[in-house]
Amino acid sequence: MILNTIVFIIGLWLGGTINSSAGDTGNAFRTVSGPDKWKVLKEDCSYLLYNYQLEIAQKQFDKRREIISKAYQNPERINEYQAHIKSQLNDIISTFPEKTPLNAKVTGVIKCEDYRIENIVFESRPNLFVTGNLYIPTKGEGPFPAVLEACGHSSNGKAAEKYQSAAILLAKNGFVALVIDTYSHGERESISHTQIDIGAMLVGTDLVAYQAWDNLRGIDYLCSRPEVIPQKIGVTGNSGGGTQTMYMMAFDSRVKTVAVSCGLQTRERMFSWRGLADGCHNFANEGLKMLEYADYFIQFSPKPAIVLAGERDALFDINAVSKTVREAKWFYKELGVLDRLDLFTVDEGHGFQKGLREGAVWWFKKWLKDEPGRVKEPELTIQPDEKLTVTKTGQVLTEFKNSIPNVNIQLANNLADQRMNFWKNNSKQQCVDRVKELINYQDNTEKEEIKYKVVGEIKEKNITIRKLRLTARDGFPVPALMYIPDETKTGLPASLYLNDNGKYKAFDSKSALEDVIKNNRIVLAIDVRGFGETFVDLKGFGDKDVGGQRKSLHDWNDHHQIAQTGTYIGYPLMGQRVKDVIDALDHLLSYPMVKKSDIEIVGIGQCGPVALHSSAIDQRFTSVKVINSISSFMDIITQPKAKNQFKHVIPGAMKYYDLPDLVNAIKPRVVEIIDPVDAYGKTKKGDK
Repeated sequence: MILNTIVFIIGLWLGGTINSSAGDTGNAFRTVSGPDKWKVLKEDCSYLLYNYQLEIAQKQFDKRREIISKAYQNPERINEYQAHIKSQLNDIISTFPEKTPLNAKVTGVIKCEDYRIENIVFESRPNLFVTGNLYIPTKGEGPFPAVLEACGHSSNGKAAEKYQSAAILLAKNGFVALVIDTYSHGERESISHTQIDIGAMLVGTDLVAYQAWDNLRGIDYLCSRPEVIPQKIGVTGNSGGGTQTMYMMAFDSRVKTVAVSCGLQTRERMFSWRGLADGCHNFANEGLKMLEYADYFIQFSPKPAIVLAGERDALFDINAVSKTVREAKWFYKELGVLDRLDLFTVDEGHGFQKGLREGAVWWFKKWLKDEPGRVKEPELTIQPDEKLTVTKTGQVLTEFKNSIPNVNIQLANNLADQRMNFWKNNSKQQCVDRVKELINYQDNTEKEEIKYKVVGEIKEKNITIRKLRLTARDGFPVPALMYIPDETKTGLPASLYLNDNGKYKAFDSKSALEDVIKNNRIVLAIDVRGFGETFVDLKGFGDKDVGGQRKSLHDWNDHHQIAQTGTYIGYPLMGQRVKDVIDALDHLLSYPMVKKSDIEIVGIGQCGPVALHSSAIDQRFTSVKVINSISSFMDIITQPKAKNQFKHVIPGAMKYYDLPDLVNAIKPRVVEIIDPVDAYGKTKKGDK
């Protein structure tokens, strides 16, 4: 009776009506009052976290400028800077898988006037199939130089008219051209690039690495053909394919020259203009390694490269494109090969336009055939999509039953023994230190107290809620609500609450309130960055972007932009959020009435993994409770179509630990996993 009375009082205090009738106990503590009542921060926080990450990125850009300026000042240090770039790239992607048989097949042939098209399929990895069209000249005497063409984001992949046109023009000018479908497009339709990348990063690889490997194996296939001169290989591509082309300069020494179309600008401009796109445009930790687009050309020098661009491209700023080329051109000049790097533009928008195709073929003729002179594209015969289809079903996934998400699952399973041995052969502290390194969490060395400001109080009977603006040690605001019993005394147990729906929801939980009432606990409920009041609302990206591309990305992952940026700068959201939690814990422990031997952390929903990481890292949490949360990274990897999982990504985590390993690291302290869910939010029956 007393408990029901207190519950009723809390309901009045929360500003809503409580329904505590039997059969609806799950909603007994819910409030209908909106979050405005609990608002702590006065400013608009829509871009707060994104701008914070941009500041980190800007420091990385500035640091890179310092490094490259030394080479500018002393041309003798060019080789030193090139070696620096290659070292950074090796740190990002140290190994590719072993080469296995391509098992290539030709599934159809189309005879044209002065070339033929072969529909081909090969295995870039065992049972992972790549579909492509091979254009072979039938005029002239072979063997011929060859060009790999990487596709951008066209729904019909290699069959897109502009990609066909580029390949036909190459064939008519004496080149063998191989156009292959990239992931999620053409005959390799699957989930989106970002959804693939989420699982890939967790297992220690990357969508860029997957695409680079397919392209590398495509070159293997070209070199296996008797019509091809293996020593004369070029690569081209447009948009996302242009970005792939840029990466191929770093990952295959057989590439002699490239033509990058509408696929780059400067990272600095990309951040200030539209932010990062999907997972095919950048590596995890690329910013941490201080790599810019120009660096890929610098390390490629003195080999010849041309950048093709549309002056009215709405995705890649032509001024930033020019800046990239100018920066790399200085290295070419100092090496005495200024003519080997060029920029060619047309008064067009984004896409592999006719003028850019002509520029690409002109460039390949100059450097792979030693044939100067103008290239003019004639009327071309474009094939219907169905004629260029390689598979019987029109899709690799339905015919061969395999895709990159399956590869991610296989890699995760293969890493199970490695993870087990890591925890078996190292001390618990060494393992936790590795976790800290992966999330880029650094222990607080500062001794000053956490800054805070009381911005209001709410009182009702014996209940006082203090509204606090905490300031994390990196300067980021952390809004908080603190429950303090009016009858304060020393030795009170305390709870730190994290809720993915916002801090005020901590008092909307039946178990939370019952615990507070029964045990007279102090409760500090916070919005870790990106949740609650600091939720990142980047709707403007969709409004400003062509086709609403950024909006589409956020439809799949509500934290897409901050999660993508966090992995790029080498500071995953998990590390940033754990920082907020530990700083909030320091503030909580500054109250003399808090019992330091009874500090609980509760993580609800998508804050569950944050609570697990925090309590594994900081021994001052004496117990941890995780409610309605995923219980393993495998939930994410095995359910790649689940939305809003990017926020949990820690690149390379599955090489060393999964969430159950954190649970074991927390023990013998108390750990409660309550009603775990899968990545879709469905309760996992029998899993406690």
